[in-house]
Amino acid sequence: MTEIAIYVTTKISEYLVASVASPFRYLWNYKTNLEILKNEVEKLEAKRDTVERLIEVGEEPLPHVKLWQVNVKKIIDEALELIDEDNPEQINTQCCKGFSSPNLLKHYQLSKKAGKLKTDVVGLEQEAAQFIDVISCTNAPEDTWIQSNKDYKAFESRTSVLKKIIDALLNPDVNMVGIYGMGGIGKTTLAKEVARQAKQDNLFHEIVFVGVSMTPDISKIQHEIGEKLGMKFQEKTDNARARRLSQNLKNQATVSGEADNSEGKKKENKILIILDNVWERIDLETLGIPLGGDYMGLKLLLTTRNSDVLTNQMNSQCNFPINALNETEAWSLFKSMAGTCVNHPDLNSIALEVAKECGGITIAIATIARALKDKEECDWRYALQELKKPFSESFEGMTKEVYTSIKLSYDYLDTTKLKEIFLICSRMGCNYDASIRDLSRYGLGLGFFENSNTVEEALCEVKYLVKKLKENSLLIDAPNKSKESTDYGVPDDERFAMHDIVYDVARSIACGKENVCIMIDDAIPRFWANKNKLENCISITLHNIGGLPKDLRLVCSQLEFFYMKTRDSFSRIPNDFFTEMPKLQVLHLIEIDLSPLPTSISHLVNLQTLCLDKCKLGDISIIEKLEKLETLSFRGSKIEKLPEKMHRLTSIRLLDLTNCSTLKIISPNVISCFTQLEALYMYNTSIRWEIGGLNIGRKNVGLDELKRLRDHLTTLEICIPYAKMSEGLLSSHLERYKISIGFDPDWKYPPKNSRTLRFKIMTNDNADGVISQLKGIKELELFGEVRDDSTHSVSCDALFSLESLVLNDLNLEKICNGPLLTDSFRQLRTIRVDKCNKLTNIFSFSTDRVLPQLQAIEVSSCKNMEEILAIEREDDVNSTEVIHVSQLCSVTLKSLPCLQSFCRGVRTASPLQLSNNTNNGEIVSEDNIDIPKSFFNEKVVLPNLQYLKISGITNVEKIWHNLPLIMSSCVQNLTKLNVSNCHNLKELFSSSTVITEESREEDRRDTISFPKLKYLRMGNLTKLTRLWSGYYLEFPSLKEFAIHNCPELEAFIFDDKVRITQLEKMKIYQMDNLKMIWHNQLDGDSIPKLKSLQVYDCRKLLTVFPLNIRERFLTLESLDVRRCGSSEDIFDVQGIITEERNSIATTQSRELCFSNLEELTVSRCQSLKYLVAASIVENEVPARFYFPKLASLKLFKLPELRSFYQGRLTVEGPVLKKLKLCDCGIHVTDEEGQMQQPLFLVEQAFPCLEELNLAAKHVTMMWQGQVLESLFHKLKILVVYKDYSTGLPLCFIQRFQSLEKLSIVLSSYKEIFSNGEDQTKVTISARIKTLRLVHLQDLKYMWKHDFKLDVILQNLEVLNIRDCNSLINVMPHSASFQNLTVMEIESCSSLINIGTSSAAKSLVQLTQMTIWGCANIIEVVGNHGAVTEDEIILPKLKSLSLKYLPSLRSFCSWNVNLEFPSLEELIVYKCPQMKIFSQGVLIKQTLRKVKIDHKWIELRPEVDINKVIQEFHENVNIRTSIKDCEGSFSHHLE
Repeated sequence: MTEIAIYVTTKISEYLVASVASPFRYLWNYKTNLEILKNEVEKLEAKRDTVERLIEVGEEPLPHVKLWQVNVKKIIDEALELIDEDNPEQINTQCCKGFSSPNLLKHYQLSKKAGKLKTDVVGLEQEAAQFIDVISCTNAPEDTWIQSNKDYKAFESRTSVLKKIIDALLNPDVNMVGIYGMGGIGKTTLAKEVARQAKQDNLFHEIVFVGVSMTPDISKIQHEIGEKLGMKFQEKTDNARARRLSQNLKNQATVSGEADNSEGKKKENKILIILDNVWERIDLETLGIPLGGDYMGLKLLLTTRNSDVLTNQMNSQCNFPINALNETEAWSLFKSMAGTCVNHPDLNSIALEVAKECGGITIAIATIARALKDKEECDWRYALQELKKPFSESFEGMTKEVYTSIKLSYDYLDTTKLKEIFLICSRMGCNYDASIRDLSRYGLGLGFFENSNTVEEALCEVKYLVKKLKENSLLIDAPNKSKESTDYGVPDDERFAMHDIVYDVARSIACGKENVCIMIDDAIPRFWANKNKLENCISITLHNIGGLPKDLRLVCSQLEFFYMKTRDSFSRIPNDFFTEMPKLQVLHLIEIDLSPLPTSISHLVNLQTLCLDKCKLGDISIIEKLEKLETLSFRGSKIEKLPEKMHRLTSIRLLDLTNCSTLKIISPNVISCFTQLEALYMYNTSIRWEIGGLNIGRKNVGLDELKRLRDHLTTLEICIPYAKMSEGLLSSHLERYKISIGFDPDWKYPPKNSRTLRFKIMTNDNADGVISQLKGIKELELFGEVRDDSTHSVSCDALFSLESLVLNDLNLEKICNGPLLTDSFRQLRTIRVDKCNKLTNIFSFSTDRVLPQLQAIEVSSCKNMEEILAIEREDDVNSTEVIHVSQLCSVTLKSLPCLQSFCRGVRTASPLQLSNNTNNGEIVSEDNIDIPKSFFNEKVVLPNLQYLKISGITNVEKIWHNLPLIMSSCVQNLTKLNVSNCHNLKELFSSSTVITEESREEDRRDTISFPKLKYLRMGNLTKLTRLWSGYYLEFPSLKEFAIHNCPELEAFIFDDKVRITQLEKMKIYQMDNLKMIWHNQLDGDSIPKLKSLQVYDCRKLLTVFPLNIRERFLTLESLDVRRCGSSEDIFDVQGIITEERNSIATTQSRELCFSNLEELTVSRCQSLKYLVAASIVENEVPARFYFPKLASLKLFKLPELRSFYQGRLTVEGPVLKKLKLCDCGIHVTDEEGQMQQPLFLVEQAFPCLEELNLAAKHVTMMWQGQVLESLFHKLKILVVYKDYSTGLPLCFIQRFQSLEKLSIVLSSYKEIFSNGEDQTKVTISARIKTLRLVHLQDLKYMWKHDFKLDVILQNLEVLNIRDCNSLINVMPHSASFQNLTVMEIESCSSLINIGTSSAAKSLVQLTQMTIWGCANIIEVVGNHGAVTEDEIILPKLKSLSLKYLPSLRSFCSWNVNLEFPSLEELIVYKCPQMKIFSQGVLIKQTLRKVKIDHKWIELRPEVDINKVIQEFHENVNIRTSIKDCEGSFSHHLE
């Protein structure tokens, strides 16, 4: 206690001094605080703009995003008002002699308010980070291979299997599919082709491809899946990431049947996750993949060499072998790889034999064919000889043919350097996503580049060598972007991978030829015991190993290369580990705890390359002794300072500090001593550069130190606070640069382009001066502010090499400040312009100067933009010559209120000009005649346009006018069209001259075709009266169509002038005046394949499917109708009944088969009486409605629903699995008081029912015995909703023999299971695994104390209780939860604990416990007067989360030993009364850190968690007391 008292006294003294100084500090820092606030507001505005840009036009932002936007507007307005008050004329006090003096009180008030506002602004910035990644996930670029899988060859043996795999993935009863075959047979290529075709055919909303290794890297897999789904993990442990990933996948892939959440659930997304190269069983729960059960939209595709992994370990339902190619296919592949030389008479027969010896294995064919391409006959004969030799090597899953062909390909490499670099590649731990940067750094350290004098030359040489190895099929393109490549901004052309089969062969060659040890995904082997082998070893690679033996000391006198990454993050290395490695030249350690550095590292006097990436680093001064060091990397490491002693490293040529986000200080005069420095990477550090030329009094590095090195630097990646600080730093010597000026250091990940300038232009900044210093800029991003009248422009000198241009918030009157030259923009591929309000066009040029490489244009929020392309010469304006922008494939235009045309072919006059000149015939304007304004005309041709998005263009009445004139050149390749918020648009396509009376008489049609259009979406078009007019339209490829909020469209969406033959998905919502969807006379070929239809919020719609399309809905797989208040039925089949009356007498039945319908949902249709309407006649034979594929039927909030069918019927759904009936009328009598038949005649109707949701009267009807028990023998999930009885009787549960999950929601139960019956007479066979209780306000007890619990609890695995505010006990003394794995208790205000210690001891399987928002919980485990235990052991508990528990004091209040040996994560959040964790001892071997409120605290084995919690709260209390004291002092001052 004495120590604590001293500590507290010291702290109070410190804070009191600070509190006295604080008010004066507000005065001293008056200008600084206002400037900081201004900067933070600018950052928040940028965040706001980013969020707004990422929200899809026409979509409603999520509620928490909308609230954030409101708060942002409020705080920005308040801050700007405060900043405006900083006016000397207003805040200075006038003296009697006319002079003004500062008003100190006003300064104090403004400064203090600025400090508070700054905190609020920063909080909103941080809040945005929680959702900005999810918003932006739809904009994430697709993997390049999914566009075109160049490695796939459509051989018959592959296409047949491909079709079977896709069919299996589409099977609703299958959630896991496997592909197996020997290594190198083509499993990965086939899996990628499955993904490509599934994406192309829109079978899945998201497709994730992840490579797995012999021992899976859980963190890597989670990050790759999460990144594809738009997630950014902040969680530190695999377990925490798994829970978040699982919840995300559940939210997307679930069609929930739970009534309380039905309206809030979005429609199920279909997600395909491909896990490639699986070697053994993967625990999907550990990964966070919730396969099966409710999550029908989630499918898994696995590839493996061993079929046993699929059938016995993963329980994959459908598995497909990949066999070798037949001889014909193998020869075809061989010829395509080897080239025309195989046709030479002298080689043809030998080539045939070589191809045959490859055994039909694709990797063997590819490597040997490319190795022998254009070789002499003797080389071919030698290869054939080697292929026929016996096989001496032994590799699991590798044949002789594969090994020999790869080994020969290596042997035939042209140069020794190629062979050496190939073997260095084999030493790299990460073969699935390796970088040329790392490879070049290894080569530099090993002295590989004898003829390369600079780092840049070495990098170029490695690029060339990697390219040659790819050409020989020994390296491949990296398949996915890893987290590391994104974090470090590694360009795609600097990434590569090595097929695992090639990797095995390369390791074999390296280990046999050189004394090399390579261990991947394995524990440290007995190799360490062989001292002689270690003594002579020159290279050791240990990747993803289990860990180092304790006290290991390697004696490796010849070792030159050492790489290590352990499986457990932040393992430690013995202090003397490097003592016996005198010749070591390259050392690369990843995710190792090096705080402090092992002292033995100072023995590495020959070290030239040191990479300590993603490590924990403390004081690194000891590195000063490595005087030969040339390459030093701390990428992604936790380091705060580069110490002064590092100035001795004068040989440094490359320094990489990328993503050292905690690095704040580089001691002065350190970097300036690196006189040989050629490459400096400093993106995303926290360095605050100091200004000034003198080092006296400096605490940090100044940019002037870098300026001294500018003549040597060829690579620079850096964030500079202000443009003026860059003067003299940038130079034309830079070959590679990623430079950010004026932004936060962590504004974005490093860009991928190797020549990028990001520049936030402030007032008086000379943009041209900065740009002109750099050579060959490829990506230029310019941001500015529009609050002043300054004018910006771009130097024409920068336009020649530009590939990407971004302009944001700039006062540009034109992009370039001078006349464009012939070669300007010749390399430009993408341009994005936003909030440049003075621009009237983007490009102004003559017809002889086009944009040959331009691929994408995005323009938004430019208030005065009139046209995108402008023609500058008058003779070009009136010329008939057409402008071809041949490569432009994507155009996005948003919020451009003055935009009139993409390019005006004829100059239009102003209204004044028209009035003065029209009579003389001098000016003719399209605005002055009765021709609707159209956006595109025949002046500009966009032959490759694929994506067009137009939103917020208010001057346009048509998209195309006289479309046939420009048809073939503008829309022939269009695949996606999105039009919204164009409030004057009356129709999309029109022509008044196409159809003539003569053509009608001759029965000819002028048909306009959009041959490749697949997606058409339109919304918020307030004047749209029709989609097209004047001619016939054909959409032969259209698959998805969506329309919303077009109030003037009343009649038909589709009429007899449109033919749509491939439409599969259609969404119609918020069409308030739409009465009919379909025309009575649709084209005979239209809409034969419709699979999914969603109709929401169409208030006047009478019916969804009228008689005229009776055959069209038979292809439907999913139908969802919601909030259509006028609809009295969904299907109108009166005509069908009439036509079939004559057959009734003979068939004695009428059958209507919905042969493909799988999901049917109808909700909130206030007038709906029947799903199927038909006329009623006397003695009508009952109709039979047959749904052979219907798996889900949901009917809720239909107050007038009387029956399924207007008449007598039977309904059969032999495969129905989900049935939901909630808040439906289902009246007992009809409108005339006659007895109404029930909703279904259910005898033998639904024999496969697995999930049932019931509400109110339907529950009562069931347990009163009105439904046969035999109907529910397969039922697994039961949701009871709005049942106002006192509890569920056991006889009710008895009916569901297979029940696994029970949810009870919004009911009045006082106990869950009532005890009205004699328990001895009730036999419970249900095996309930999940029990979910939500919003049961009357529930006090789970069950009565004398209730027999064993039958209910013996199989319970998940218990979830939420909003049960009367509940006073969860685990009574007599309860035993021996199989419970997850317990979640939320917002139960009457609980003081969750149960007794004896019940807690039964939780032997519990892995996750979460208690959240229970206001009166005092302790987690209580005793209730029972005998307390002396120890509680939860052997499998991994995660314990205690959040928002204001009364919680401890886990348990008496002296009991707690043993949680598996605990990985402990979170205590907003529990202000919790001063200790427990009175007894807590044993937690695996717990490494604890999170208290927002702070993660690392734990050492010797640290007591009680002390950690105690000290945290003491600090909080001290800060609170001092803050109160400071407030009182400030108030007194005022």
